[in-house]
Amino acid sequence: MIRTDFKDETLDALRFIISCQDEFIVCGSRYFGDAKPNSDYDFVTEDVRIYDFLITQGWECSKSEKLEYLDSNTLHVIGKAKVQIIIAKSLSRRVAAREWIVANGRDRHKTESWDDAYNNV
Repeated sequence: MIRTDFKDETLDALRFIISCQDEFIVCGSRYFGDAKPNSDYDFVTEDVRIYDFLITQGWECSKSEKLEYLDSNTLHVIGKAKVQIIIAKSLSRRVAAREWIVANGRDRHKTESWDDAYNNV
């Protein structure tokens, strides 16, 4: 169930993702099962055109991208309000890597874990 008590910006961002023709998958705390009531929504897609479009709509590069927290499969990280989108080189590799991280008990918050996962899938 999607919460609707967010600020308008967050709800608008979620509506955009729901209405978008591109494939998005859930990631982050909502996928890994440790989301708190105020956790943001994290998604992954591989259509790089989304990035350019969202920049024109007021979305911004997230702090993690500015700090170069990018694994080997990530092209961009962009966010608005409580929604973050990772633009991945390969969506299928991202799905396989997140499953590898779970199966191997790795720390999903570390770039090294993601890079190890990509090397093993």
